[in-house]
Amino acid sequence: MELTPETVRKFLTPKQAADPRVDAWCPVLAALLTARYGDRITDKVAPVFTSTAADAIGRRIDKPQSMIDRQSVGAASVQWNTRSAIASWLLPEEVQQLDDLVGIGGVRTVRMPAPDQVRYGNLVDPEWAGTITED
Repeated sequence: MELTPETVRKFLTPKQAADPRVDAWCPVLAALLTARYGDRITDKVAPVFTSTAADAIGRRIDKPQSMIDRQSVGAASVQWNTRSAIASWLLPEEVQQLDDLVGIGGVRTVRMPAPDQVRYGNLVDPEWAGTITED
């Protein structure tokens, strides 16, 4: 995917677009998106990828302001949003949206607890008549 600063700046605010780091971050995001999606990024869906990359760059530029959940002056504490992990570019929702757009993923597993007979079967022996003794 070719991600030029000119195409990304169209999606950024004027303050974000003036940041010189946009030029450096475009190749980084292009490499990450190409590594994950490759030939699935067609001309038809490229604007979605460009917009998502611009959102990621905008967040990175505004990170001190955009990823704070709560802050207080007394004792000067700040609670960061858990999704503002260091070195992460895309939010999980954005990755899921891009995956759905190009038709990858879609299979999700849910871990369910095992039935009680399996979980507790080794604790109760029929010879004990259902009683469990502790040493």
